[in-house]
Amino acid sequence: MSDQTGALLVSAADLATQRVTGSALLPVGVVTGVGGGLYLAWLLRRERRAARL
Repeated sequence: MSDQTGALLVSAADLATQRVTGSALLPVGVVTGVGGGLYLAWLLRRERRAARL
């Protein structure tokens, strides 16, 4: 599952970079890092809430 999530994250970051900037002004790695960070934060928060139940 994590391989598919990673591929989806990179593909979505590439598409978002192309649509938002319209050129190569913003590296895809920056968008991937931000998206991956948000996903990691969401996972950690979900796990933390599950442990409290």
